[in-house]
Amino acid sequence: MLSAHSLTNPLGAFREALPAKGADDLARYGVVLGRRVRQARQFRHVGLPAGWTGRGDRFGVWTHVVDQYGRTRARVGWEPFDYPPAARTTVVEVWQYVLAAAEFAEPFAMDEVWATPQAVADALIERIRGLRQLISTDNRSIERWGDYWLGDHFGWASDQRRKRVAKLAANQALLTDAVAAGARLLGEGAV
Repeated sequence: MLSAHSLTNPLGAFREALPAKGADDLARYGVVLGRRVRQARQFRHVGLPAGWTGRGDRFGVWTHVVDQYGRTRARVGWEPFDYPPAARTTVVEVWQYVLAAAEFAEPFAMDEVWATPQAVADALIERIRGLRQLISTDNRSIERWGDYWLGDHFGWASDQRRKRVAKLAANQALLTDAVAAGARLLGEGAV
Protein backbone atom coordinates (compact mmCIF):
# COMPACT_ATOMS: atom_id res chain seq x y z
CA MET A 1 0.00 0.00 0.00
CA LEU A 2 1.33 3.44 -0.91
CA SER A 3 1.49 6.02 1.82
CA ALA A 4 0.96 9.74 1.24
CA HIS A 5 4.66 10.28 1.99
CA SER A 6 5.77 7.81 -0.69
CA LEU A 7 3.66 9.69 -3.25
CA THR A 8 4.86 13.16 -2.31
CA ASN A 9 8.51 12.10 -1.91
CA PRO A 10 8.91 9.01 -4.11
CA LEU A 11 12.69 9.11 -4.29
CA GLY A 12 13.35 9.35 -0.58
CA ALA A 13 17.05 10.20 -0.22
CA PHE A 14 17.77 9.52 -3.92
CA ARG A 15 17.82 12.93 -5.63
CA GLU A 16 19.85 12.01 -8.72
CA ALA A 17 16.92 10.43 -10.53
CA LEU A 18 14.53 11.39 -13.32
CA PRO A 19 11.27 9.92 -14.57
CA ALA A 20 12.19 7.00 -16.83
CA LYS A 21 9.63 8.00 -19.45
CA GLY A 22 11.51 10.39 -21.75
CA ALA A 23 14.85 10.16 -19.93
CA ASP A 24 16.39 8.16 -22.78
CA ASP A 25 16.26 11.32 -24.92
CA LEU A 26 18.79 12.97 -22.59
CA ALA A 27 21.46 10.32 -23.23
CA ARG A 28 22.54 12.08 -26.44
CA TYR A 29 23.60 15.08 -24.30
CA GLY A 30 25.83 13.05 -22.00
CA VAL A 31 23.36 12.07 -19.27
CA VAL A 32 24.25 8.60 -18.02
CA LEU A 33 21.16 6.50 -17.40
CA GLY A 34 21.27 4.04 -14.54
CA ARG A 35 18.91 1.42 -13.22
CA ARG A 36 15.37 2.01 -12.04
CA VAL A 37 14.89 3.38 -8.53
CA ARG A 38 13.90 0.42 -6.39
CA GLN A 39 11.14 2.11 -4.38
CA ALA A 40 9.86 4.22 -7.31
CA ARG A 41 9.97 2.19 -10.52
CA GLN A 42 8.81 5.11 -12.68
CA PHE A 43 12.19 6.78 -12.02
CA ARG A 44 15.73 5.87 -12.92
CA HIS A 45 19.05 6.91 -11.46
CA VAL A 46 21.01 9.32 -13.64
CA GLY A 47 24.49 10.74 -13.81
CA LEU A 48 24.41 14.33 -15.04
CA PRO A 49 27.24 15.86 -17.11
CA ALA A 50 29.70 18.18 -15.35
CA GLY A 51 28.03 21.46 -14.43
CA TRP A 52 24.49 20.14 -14.89
CA THR A 53 22.12 20.09 -11.93
CA GLY A 54 18.52 19.46 -11.00
CA ARG A 55 16.54 22.45 -9.77
CA GLY A 56 13.19 23.06 -8.21
CA ASP A 57 11.30 20.76 -5.92
CA ARG A 58 7.80 19.46 -6.42
CA PHE A 59 6.80 16.55 -4.24
CA GLY A 60 10.46 15.68 -3.65
CA VAL A 61 11.33 15.60 -7.38
CA TRP A 62 13.23 18.12 -9.50
CA THR A 63 11.09 20.32 -11.72
CA HIS A 64 13.80 20.90 -14.34
CA VAL A 65 17.42 20.10 -15.23
CA VAL A 66 19.79 22.91 -16.15
CA ASP A 67 23.18 22.78 -17.86
CA GLN A 68 26.43 24.52 -16.95
CA TYR A 69 25.15 27.79 -18.49
CA GLY A 70 21.91 27.82 -16.48
CA ARG A 71 19.79 26.86 -19.51
CA THR A 72 16.85 24.54 -18.95
CA ARG A 73 17.62 21.31 -20.82
CA ALA A 74 14.75 19.14 -19.51
CA ARG A 75 11.47 19.60 -17.69
CA VAL A 76 10.33 17.05 -15.16
CA GLY A 77 6.68 16.25 -14.63
CA TRP A 78 5.51 14.32 -11.60
CA GLU A 79 1.82 14.02 -10.80
CA PRO A 80 1.65 11.77 -7.72
CA PHE A 81 -2.08 12.18 -7.19
CA ASP A 82 -3.11 11.03 -10.68
CA TYR A 83 -4.22 7.43 -10.94
CA PRO A 84 -1.88 5.85 -11.70
CA PRO A 85 0.78 8.40 -10.72
CA ALA A 86 2.36 9.92 -13.83
CA ALA A 87 6.01 10.88 -14.34
CA ARG A 88 7.75 12.20 -17.47
CA THR A 89 11.03 13.81 -18.50
CA THR A 90 10.67 16.19 -21.46
CA VAL A 91 13.80 17.32 -23.28
CA VAL A 92 13.85 21.02 -24.18
CA GLU A 93 14.57 21.58 -27.87
CA VAL A 94 16.62 24.55 -29.09
CA TRP A 95 13.57 26.43 -30.41
CA GLN A 96 11.86 26.13 -27.00
CA TYR A 97 15.00 27.38 -25.27
CA VAL A 98 15.32 30.33 -27.65
CA LEU A 99 11.68 31.29 -27.09
CA ALA A 100 12.23 31.17 -23.31
CA ALA A 101 15.42 33.25 -23.61
CA ALA A 102 13.75 35.91 -25.73
CA GLU A 103 10.38 36.13 -24.02
CA PHE A 104 10.73 34.77 -20.48
CA ALA A 105 14.21 35.84 -19.30
CA GLU A 106 15.86 32.40 -19.50
CA PRO A 107 19.68 32.78 -19.36
CA PHE A 108 21.08 33.05 -22.89
CA ALA A 109 24.24 31.28 -24.00
CA MET A 110 25.37 29.57 -27.18
CA ASP A 111 27.75 26.67 -27.51
CA GLU A 112 29.17 24.47 -30.23
CA VAL A 113 27.08 21.38 -29.42
CA TRP A 114 23.43 22.18 -28.71
CA ALA A 115 22.55 25.88 -29.03
CA THR A 116 24.87 26.51 -31.95
CA PRO A 117 24.80 29.95 -33.60
CA GLN A 118 23.07 28.45 -36.66
CA ALA A 119 20.44 26.58 -34.62
CA VAL A 120 19.70 29.68 -32.52
CA ALA A 121 19.47 31.92 -35.59
CA ASP A 122 17.16 29.45 -37.36
CA ALA A 123 14.87 29.22 -34.33
CA LEU A 124 14.74 32.99 -33.91
CA ILE A 125 14.06 33.61 -37.60
CA GLU A 126 11.20 31.09 -37.53
CA ARG A 127 9.73 32.68 -34.37
CA ILE A 128 10.02 36.18 -35.87
CA ARG A 129 8.28 34.97 -39.03
CA GLY A 130 5.44 33.52 -36.98
CA LEU A 131 5.05 36.66 -34.86
CA ARG A 132 4.95 38.84 -37.97
CA GLN A 133 2.15 36.67 -39.38
CA LEU A 134 0.19 36.93 -36.12
CA ILE A 135 0.62 40.71 -36.02
CA SER A 136 -0.50 40.96 -39.63
CA THR A 137 -3.61 38.90 -38.78
CA ASP A 138 -4.26 41.14 -35.76
CA ASN A 139 -4.00 44.25 -37.94
CA ARG A 140 -6.41 42.87 -40.56
CA SER A 141 -8.88 41.81 -37.88
CA ILE A 142 -8.78 45.20 -36.15
CA GLU A 143 -9.29 46.96 -39.49
CA ARG A 144 -12.25 44.75 -40.31
CA TRP A 145 -14.01 44.40 -36.97
CA GLY A 146 -12.49 47.02 -34.76
CA ASP A 147 -11.23 46.29 -31.29
CA TYR A 148 -14.08 43.93 -30.39
CA TRP A 149 -13.29 41.17 -32.85
CA LEU A 150 -12.92 38.35 -30.32
CA GLY A 151 -15.46 38.97 -27.64
CA ASP A 152 -16.71 41.97 -25.80
CA HIS A 153 -13.47 42.85 -23.98
CA PHE A 154 -12.74 46.45 -24.89
CA GLY A 155 -9.26 46.81 -26.29
CA TRP A 156 -8.53 43.08 -26.39
CA ALA A 157 -7.25 42.98 -29.97
CA SER A 158 -5.07 46.08 -29.55
CA ASP A 159 -3.65 44.69 -26.32
CA GLN A 160 -2.91 41.33 -27.96
CA ARG A 161 -1.19 43.09 -30.88
CA ARG A 162 0.86 45.23 -28.44
CA LYS A 163 2.07 42.09 -26.63
CA ARG A 164 3.02 40.41 -29.90
CA VAL A 165 4.90 43.50 -31.07
CA ALA A 166 6.84 43.48 -27.77
CA LYS A 167 7.65 39.76 -28.26
CA LEU A 168 8.75 40.48 -31.82
CA ALA A 169 11.10 43.22 -30.59
CA ALA A 170 12.55 40.90 -27.93
CA ASN A 171 13.16 38.15 -30.50
CA GLN A 172 14.74 40.59 -32.96
CA ALA A 173 17.03 41.94 -30.22
CA LEU A 174 18.10 38.41 -29.26
CA LEU A 175 18.73 37.59 -32.92
CA THR A 176 21.03 40.62 -33.17
CA ASP A 177 22.88 39.54 -30.01
CA ALA A 178 23.06 35.92 -31.21
CA VAL A 179 24.51 36.92 -34.58
CA ALA A 180 27.15 39.05 -32.86
CA ALA A 181 27.98 36.29 -30.37
CA GLY A 182 28.05 33.72 -33.18
CA ALA A 183 30.49 35.88 -35.14
CA ARG A 184 32.71 36.09 -32.04
CA LEU A 185 32.54 32.30 -31.59
CA LEU A 186 33.40 31.75 -35.25
CA GLY A 187 36.24 34.26 -35.02
CA GLU A 188 37.68 32.42 -32.02
CA GLY A 189 37.44 29.11 -33.87
CA ALA A 190 35.17 27.59 -31.21
CA VAL A 191 32.52 26.52 -33.69
